[in-house]
Amino acid sequence: MATAKIVSESAQYVQTTDGDSITKTIQLKNVSGSGDNFLVNAGDSVLVPDLDDAHPVKTLLKCRSITATDLGNGHAQVVVEYLPFSGSSQSSASPPTNNDEAIIWNMNFTLESRSVVEDKDGTDITVAAPTAEAAGDGPATETIEVEKRVPIGVIRGERRELDPPMSRMRSNIGKVNSVSHGSYAAKTLLLQGITADTDNTSPDSSPSTYDGWHRVTYEFAYNPDTWDVEVYWTRFDGRQPAAHDDNSQVVYEIYDEVNFQTALDLTFTDPS
Repeated sequence: MATAKIVSESAQYVQTTDGDSITKTIQLKNVSGSGDNFLVNAGDSVLVPDLDDAHPVKTLLKCRSITATDLGNGHAQVVVEYLPFSGSSQSSASPPTNNDEAIIWNMNFTLESRSVVEDKDGTDITVAAPTAEAAGDGPATETIEVEKRVPIGVIRGERRELDPPMSRMRSNIGKVNSVSHGSYAAKTLLLQGITADTDNTSPDSSPSTYDGWHRVTYEFAYNPDTWDVEVYWTRFDGRQPAAHDDNSQVVYEIYDEVNFQTALDLTFTDPS
């Protein structure tokens, strides 16, 4: 049986503000097999890089996808895509040695509508009844509920970690920060997700002593007004009273709190 050989190679190198990428196209001949076996043999050929192989020149780029196409008559086209470690300038060619590599942060902020009954200084928003109505059955003043647009953000941090993050997921998701973290005040960050992809470049032969590493992403929802809930007493007709006191306007803490800087070894910095 003839050995698979390279007929031609071409590559495209792209530079963007989000990072570099390289797409390599390899034409092969004498590929064995048929149907799916043919495609698998083409993609797994020793002439084609393996997934997670670093590019020989741009070593911060790793092989992230391999696509094989049957061109007929034993010929195949294999497209190899090299991409950076997501959002990071860290090389993933060498495994991390601990869980506290520098984390890479990115964030997205939008304005969201919230119903409020106070102005920016915390004073109730009230309106007085007109003179002609003041002697009627209605109240002389009334608190008004208005819409306020507030910045709500999603903040994501990514890094490589040596230890599996499952226990940290169970212990910390759904909690808010107990103290200020960087420029974020206490109780303004809600941990709403931790995702982890396992890198299989260096597994031990025994699954119980696996020595690979994990690409972990932390996602926080940011609320500048904190994640506490404020509730108000309302009259039976749904209207607000003219003024609230400590018993009719109450703030409840509904989320457990944790210091993410110590619990997750995170350092919160704004992207430069």
